Amino acid sequence: MREPRSIILAVVSAKNDYANQIVLKLARAADKKGTRTLGVITKPDTLIAGSESEAMYASLARNQDVEFRLGWHVLKNMDSETGTWSLADRDIKEEEFFSQGIWGELSQSLLGIDTLRKRLSKVLLGQIASELPSLVNEIEIKSDDCRRRLEKLGEPRATLDEQRLYLLHISQLFQSLIKAAVDGTYNDPFFGDAKSEPGYRKRIRAVVQNLNLDFAERIAKRGHHRQIVDSPGNTSIPKGVTSITREKFMDHIQHLMQRTRGRELPGTFNPMIVADLFLEQSAPWEEITQSHVKKVWKAAKEFISLTTAYVADPATAKALFQKVFQPALNQRMDCLKAKTAELLIPHKTSHPITYNHYFTENLQKVQSKWCEDEYTEIIQKFLGVPSLKSVHLGSHKDFRPLVTALMRRPEPDMNRFACSEALDRMEAYYKVALKRFVDDIAIEVIEAKLISQLNSIFSPITVTSMAADLVDSIAGESEENRAQREQLTKQLDILMKGSETCKHFIGVRVLGTGNGTVAHLFKSASHDPSDSDEESDDSALEDVKLPPDEPTEIMFHGVIREECSPVIEVARKEPSPAREEWGEECAAVRGSPHLEPEMETGYFKGWPSEISE
Repeated sequence: MREPRSIILAVVSAKNDYANQIVLKLARAADKKGTRTLGVITKPDTLIAGSESEAMYASLARNQDVEFRLGWHVLKNMDSETGTWSLADRDIKEEEFFSQGIWGELSQSLLGIDTLRKRLSKVLLGQIASELPSLVNEIEIKSDDCRRRLEKLGEPRATLDEQRLYLLHISQLFQSLIKAAVDGTYNDPFFGDAKSEPGYRKRIRAVVQNLNLDFAERIAKRGHHRQIVDSPGNTSIPKGVTSITREKFMDHIQHLMQRTRGRELPGTFNPMIVADLFLEQSAPWEEITQSHVKKVWKAAKEFISLTTAYVADPATAKALFQKVFQPALNQRMDCLKAKTAELLIPHKTSHPITYNHYFTENLQKVQSKWCEDEYTEIIQKFLGVPSLKSVHLGSHKDFRPLVTALMRRPEPDMNRFACSEALDRMEAYYKVALKRFVDDIAIEVIEAKLISQLNSIFSPITVTSMAADLVDSIAGESEENRAQREQLTKQLDILMKGSETCKHFIGVRVLGTGNGTVAHLFKSASHDPSDSDEESDDSALEDVKLPPDEPTEIMFHGVIREECSPVIEVARKEPSPAREEWGEECAAVRGSPHLEPEMETGYFKGWPSEISE
């Protein structure tokens, strides 16, 4: 009922109130606008003549209560308890019933089985004519899908050469898609819609770029072990980072310096103290980096899986991923881990090394910041103001004490001074090392050890060097694939024949009648005008007058329907001495009870007046 191309016959019994019959609710649920529903009322003889119930059902038959676009029809069937009766007896009884009482006031087109047959044939004809274009389009879509699935299955692969050839074809397509994705050129239909999740996952360059940016942002926020704050409770600190004041940090450094003291003079520090402080500060790098590398590897694995599923049939794709891609990706993961560990070793074991001027710039900025804060505090104390933003001096003031205070600025504790210097140098070096490390991970690990290697995981060279047993285990066609290819081939053949048939009839329409009977002519899609001696226009339809006073032979091409369900059929008028000029035209005629079929596909003999409109 929910199939939009179907016609719904909503049959209600007059023995019960139609409002209580579930069929109307079901029909309305499937056809909300009532455009393809025809209502049928049965058992009208059970109603009391002149009663309100009879009037209600007569109103329903007029399409006044429950409105359907196709309207309503009333039938009176024989009672099963009546005994033996023929179809002719049934039709006579029905005609007698509808000629009396309120039913005689209704249009005869709404009553009886004979008019219902004709009515249904017209409805079906209209429905078929309106649905044929969309049906042809749907057939084309399904045909394209069959072709695509057959193309993915490839040619039959019984021999080793056929199997290797199939893998060569897959590898070429695989490499082209990998290169396009790595280059960021997403023009192939494979990539789909970027707004969808699968479409985004197929754009591996975009995924890697975004993951690298996330990594840089995350390690910048959470890569340091300690973060200096003015007050530990008043500052928002990222998860995993320890907040500490500068004074507390210097206490920690002083304790470390006392335990690592060498030959340095008071007020100076061992250069290796910066290495120790940096090692503590960069401790979270390894975990954050390994997590990032694993995310990129998983993204590449999912991308390879999607690509494989696109270029190969499901069975081959599964075998290919398990026996070729998974081992290769696992090997890539080992390389990623090894290279990451290699890049982390200098930051863990070696002393700080940099020739980047950014280090001295950072150091000067840090020291300038602390000098600025110290000088500001001294001047505010001298002037007795809380802020230097707006200071009003209403009288003369001696600034010599201010100069003296600024000159006496040096830290009286030489060890604290050394701690401060070491902290400033560690912070400056950390910023330089972090920038270099982020770039190294993106270039030497992600790009060099993974992304640039994806193209070589499965190539024609790989296929050529594969062992015979591996080729057979991957590309050997299973019974399931053979059955699927056979099924798809049959389905495509049926769809193509169906498409040709639908296109053959897509121009059929009902014509009016003149003095003589008018045949509903339809020119076949395969009709060649040059085969006829008569000139023919480009119209798909042509009106042909049938002679009203002589028999006509019409040969039908197609299945002849039962006479109880007359429908439009396609016919070919055979040339005869009387009407040889008709040529080979195709005519659609409605079956008539008077026409007797000699064969399922054969001749109809009868008078033109017997060919109904």
